[in-house]
Amino acid sequence: MIIHITGAPGSGKTTLGKKLSKIKKNNVIILDTDTIFDDFMFENKYKFSSVKYQKFLNNIIRKYKKKNIIFVGLNMDKGHTHKLYNLYSTHNIYVDIDLEVLLERLFYREVRQINANRKLIWRDYTNDPEGTCSKLVHNIDINELKKETKRFDIIYAKKGYQKMSIGDIKRFLRKIKLVK
Repeated sequence: MIIHITGAPGSGKTTLGKKLSKIKKNNVIILDTDTIFDDFMFENKYKFSSVKYQKFLNNIIRKYKKKNIIFVGLNMDKGHTHKLYNLYSTHNIYVDIDLEVLLERLFYREVRQINANRKLIWRDYTNDPEGTCSKLVHNIDINELKKETKRFDIIYAKKGYQKMSIGDIKRFLRKIKLVK
């Protein structure tokens, strides 16, 4: 069985994947799609090919064919084509989260990122104050974050992904005996 759990950035996919890794049964493997994509890009010297990426995913699925696979994360190529790749999943789940909670998470994520890079940002600001401020404001623009979230909602709804809360996802996985 292959399950794909996805959702908008900030919806809790990665956190859920980490929690599932601790309670999964022996016949289950949890795979983070961000890590898979990063591994692909590294192996291909940061040159992207959608055909090669699908083959890369197919090889991973073959490698773990004797296990139940839970893919956690987006299954698109991070800005190259926004194409959804085939994970051959039998259950497709989209993390359902309140929009205001999601926007708050994304806002704080951006603020943490700014804080982590404050020395670089200061250097950029001293060279180009207007450009740096413009970039900072764009990164934490709530209206842009809403648009991005709605875009993900639409993409996965069109593909028939079932919306579920984090709690419902955990209950579903317990019901089908993939986690404790």
